[in-house]
Amino acid sequence: MPDRDAAISWYTGKLDFSVVDTVPSGDDMTFVFLSPAVDDGFRLELLAGPGAAERPVYADLGASLGLSGWHHLCLRLDDVDKAVAELKRRSVKNRA
Repeated sequence: MPDRDAAISWYTGKLDFSVVDTVPSGDDMTFVFLSPAVDDGFRLELLAGPGAAERPVYADLGASLGLSGWHHLCLRLDDVDKAVAELKRRSVKNRA
């Protein structure tokens, strides 16, 4: 993820995650550890900065399965419909 600040802003602004820690990793890359508001024991780790390459945009789910690295993130919810409504309210868009 090339734009570390944009990534942090998205997770904190759209999903209410908080930054737990950051650790420099050479060549302007940084590990960023984030936790959701409801579970500070859960950590999402991002490696971001100017040295990171963009992931290709894909048009269909099947084609995306051939990419290495992360593919998607799953979170358990008590009420999916309520969560989807809240994400739409926050203008979160599906990139797929």
